[in-house]
Amino acid sequence: MSVDPLLTHPSDRYLDNPAAHPIARRRSFWRRRWWVPAAVGLLVAGAVTAVVVAEDDLVTDGSVVFADHLADVEARILAENEAVVAADPNHLTIAYAAPMRGGDDMFSEENIRHQVQGAYLAQFWANHPDGGDRFGQDRPLVKLLLADTGVAGADWERTAAELADAVTDDHLVAVAGLGASIDTTQSLVDALDALGVPMVSSVITSSRITGDRLRRVAPSNADEAAAAVAYLTSTPRWKQATPDRPYTAYLVQDRNPTDSYAIDLGTSYRSSFPTNGVQRLAQTQVEFTGNNAATGTVLERLVSQVCSLDPPADAILFAGRSQALTVMMGKLNQRSCVDRPITVVTGDDVNVLAPKKPGESPLWGDTNLDLVYTGLATTSSWLRATGAVPRATLDRFAGCDHCFAALFKDSLDDGQALMAHDALMVTATAAHNAYDTDRTSSVLTPADVDNGFHTITSNARVPGASGWIYYEPGPGSQDGVPTDKAIPIMRMNPDQTSEQIDLSSRTGTPAGPTP
Repeated sequence: MSVDPLLTHPSDRYLDNPAAHPIARRRSFWRRRWWVPAAVGLLVAGAVTAVVVAEDDLVTDGSVVFADHLADVEARILAENEAVVAADPNHLTIAYAAPMRGGDDMFSEENIRHQVQGAYLAQFWANHPDGGDRFGQDRPLVKLLLADTGVAGADWERTAAELADAVTDDHLVAVAGLGASIDTTQSLVDALDALGVPMVSSVITSSRITGDRLRRVAPSNADEAAAAVAYLTSTPRWKQATPDRPYTAYLVQDRNPTDSYAIDLGTSYRSSFPTNGVQRLAQTQVEFTGNNAATGTVLERLVSQVCSLDPPADAILFAGRSQALTVMMGKLNQRSCVDRPITVVTGDDVNVLAPKKPGESPLWGDTNLDLVYTGLATTSSWLRATGAVPRATLDRFAGCDHCFAALFKDSLDDGQALMAHDALMVTATAAHNAYDTDRTSSVLTPADVDNGFHTITSNARVPGASGWIYYEPGPGSQDGVPTDKAIPIMRMNPDQTSEQIDLSSRTGTPAGPTP
């Protein structure tokens, strides 16, 4: 395989052993330095010598290795970045923000690694549209930064400060990723909004996370709830319901005030579920607080009441995180009325659960439980001949030299790589659409890129790995939410493996190719 000279530089030889990179802890040149003076009792020629220690960078071009499991993909990002800078002085820079240094309650280390892999894959294909070593003709080329927001977004303020420096020092024009639907993510969005930096979130679904310059590649919780209810309407028990025996769903709601995802999902279920005498959402609402140590005890007490509900539960709509869901499913498995089938419906946070290892106990047994959830992206959708997922984009995850399978040999099951790829690809598309080779300054600004998002319409859709993406104003539209985004309807098995059972959208018909 021939190698483009522009892609040949010292970093290449460290791809097989990233930890050996001689600048693996090199400081980035735009770094906002947070100096911590340390008094040293060393007297030299009558003077006290002071030592200063700098905290680790939270934003890097790949030269700061955030965690061992990210070393390989960060080395690839660094190599691509150095080649981009050498080839295109007017390159643009996009940062991908996530809790890089370790997993938290929202994302495991594996989830984070998959996101970074997906972001790199999109960077590479944006710069090499033919999949080869040489850069394509499109300019500007894309440089990728990684921004660590800290566990549960705790470091958002420092991260925002470093990203502000990158706007002036490193052509930063947008930020993708952003993390989960929690209050610290809103704080980061607010800070970037104030800087005028456009953003594309990869997995945010809560409508409570808002920003003037925020777009998404994921459907909203309202879209997911509508798609889930549409699925329930196809089930036999729904169709067999009568006014004397209505199909009844009960809402289990996490009231954690810092978790926008859970609260917004509950609101969306209430709005989407019909109340017509034949199907209804029960007025009784079960509540708990997911960030409390007593969550398991509270859920156990609540589940013990399921068998005495009147009318009996056909479905439980669970508006909470996967950790509490696994507790509830285990308790439901022990209910006294195991002869009564119950469908549990929840949102995309289930994606973070890994399958049980051999020998581990399943979440539930043969107790008439069915766990259905709305996913964000799944490779199963690729097998459906609906046109909802573009074939050309999916080929990037196949077996070519620069495809996901050959580069990483890692799992795509949680959908995180697909969503991260799409967030970065949508951002790069907006930037390229805004680029004007005839203007005096050929360096793009954040305002240019923000304007470029207006070009991603029904007549110019982005072929995402999670489905076609476009933003169309009009009746029923949601600001920054992709229109009719494909939503996989998934079933989780007791061993936490999943299978796709349907492909839907807010309207029931996922967006297809540009008409």
